[in-house]
Amino acid sequence: MDMLDKIHTAEAWASLKTNVGNAKHVPYALLALLSDDENEVKRAYWQIDNYVVLQSDLSQSTRYVTKYLEEVLIKAKFKGYTLELLFQIGNGISPNKNLEDECYEQVMDILERTQYHNDIASTKWEKTIKENINDLRVLHNDRF
Repeated sequence: MDMLDKIHTAEAWASLKTNVGNAKHVPYALLALLSDDENEVKRAYWQIDNYVVLQSDLSQSTRYVTKYLEEVLIKAKFKGYTLELLFQIGNGISPNKNLEDECYEQVMDILERTQYHNDIASTKWEKTIKENINDLRVLHNDRF
């Protein structure tokens, strides 16, 4: 996994929409989730949560952000913030049903894979991920 190495050039961030403007700040926020400073990680979390997904509303940029969160989750010291972002995205809503379904599926795939990763399996994060998977399934199924 080396997606984060190309994060600034792989997407046209300035042309992607968030719920509050464009997404040009988002790659910086994603990388800041890897900080050893929890206050910096919190700031980065809110730069994503209040823009990419805002009160459960998914934005156009969400489908691009999600794929980077897998690598962030594995590498992050403070994994809880990344897991919360994944949960918010997986439970997000949109008038664009395809976006909503795509984000849900991306998040579920990421959670299914990462629970078995060497840096996560047999840690407290494995249990949290399993709980998130179950909760997201229930919430998603309740919509239909």
